[in-house]
Amino acid sequence: MKVNKNIVIVMCLFCIIFFSMSMILEFSNILSGINHGDFYINLSMGLLASSLLVLVPSLVQYANEKKRYYVEMYRILNHLLYDIISIINMMEEYSKDKDVSEYFDSIKLLYNDLISEYSLFTKFFVLSWRDKLIESVISETYKFLKLQAHLSSYRIDLKNEKIGTADYIEAFESMTEILVKEYKPSFKKYKEMLEEDVKNVIKDKDFKKYY
Repeated sequence: MKVNKNIVIVMCLFCIIFFSMSMILEFSNILSGINHGDFYINLSMGLLASSLLVLVPSLVQYANEKKRYYVEMYRILNHLLYDIISIINMMEEYSKDKDVSEYFDSIKLLYNDLISEYSLFTKFFVLSWRDKLIESVISETYKFLKLQAHLSSYRIDLKNEKIGTADYIEAFESMTEILVKEYKPSFKKYKEMLEEDVKNVIKDKDFKKYY
């Protein structure tokens, strides 16, 4: 995606330069009195045409790569948000016999996949609302993971008998309150937005029943 973006930018500059050059050479007196002046006009027009031939396929390929990027990101985000909301729900129904931290590994793996895919992303000048949605989920998930890492450290201290059960439960309940009030509504909203927009990502597909 980044390669195609750079090609598009360079070819746009070339098109502007060679088009301007063609107009100046054709409609000014710069070439008056110069032998074979038409050669320079034809040369600039040829370079313009060549730039356009590179520009158009690069634009098409960039659009296709970005669509594939959105489809893959939505797949990862949907799993990620489902797991995060499930964990928060489990924390609301806290049981001292259940170690919630064992569910965090799947979140970390999905987050790593998300960052890996996001590293391929590049934008033209401004972020679209889809890009803003993706970045919002990444930002909130990062904060969520930091809170979970903090809770895991309490769990380790409890196992090593550095703190008592009462201290762990107090920390657990305090963190659960933060997650339920501040994070859960946002994650549920992101999930609803993803589910609604996924239809638009594949709107050019016409699904039919064949069998």
